[in-house]
Amino acid sequence: QTHNITTKNFSWYTTFNFAYNQNKVLKVMTTENQTTPGLQGYPVGAIFALKTQGVDPKNGQILIETKDGQTVNIETLYKLTDETGLGFYAQRDPAEEREFYSYIGTSDAPYTGGFMNTFTYRNWELNVNFSYNLGAHDAPASYDLTSFDPGRNTNRDILDRWTPENTDGKFPALVSRNHNIADYSFFGDRRDVYRALDIWVKKLSYVRLQNLRLAYR
Repeated sequence: QTHNITTKNFSWYTTFNFAYNQNKVLKVMTTENQTTPGLQGYPVGAIFALKTQGVDPKNGQILIETKDGQTVNIETLYKLTDETGLGFYAQRDPAEEREFYSYIGTSDAPYTGGFMNTFTYRNWELNVNFSYNLGAHDAPASYDLTSFDPGRNTNRDILDRWTPENTDGKFPALVSRNHNIADYSFFGDRRDVYRALDIWVKKLSYVRLQNLRLAYR
């Protein structure tokens, strides 16, 4: 606690608290069919994502940055093939898929705390309490690429998707049996991959007013 100003009729002091939260998974078993990285060596709330390099301006396909620095689409990354005409399937094994992902951050805020300012003037007292939460991340997909329902509420990100009229859109185009059919088939079966794109990762850091109280004594 700090006493910033103290006079006969007026005072101002601040109370501050801070916490650093850290954890690490020491050992975990990764099954052979697991397609995402294991948590060993990472925080419990670790978020892994596929790093993207924007959207192909020609057709709205999401572009992925590989670990060796290449930029490819999903069809190339997962070696999608349609040998039977019934849909595209990945020709990658789970161990290969796990290597596609990069650690982005944690869903648990490493830094938390708050600070309260108390002002007094004669018989009046004003308390202003703030809390903060820094360093957390979240990764909710803004809209469904394969089965978007225009009758339901959705995030404004949909307005910045690729369309023939908006080829500079930040987010990928909606897909169907007639447009980007490989992405449509793959993401329809593997929504976990679509939800793991780093374009959905958002920082959850904030400082907010927790409480405001005015009292007369």
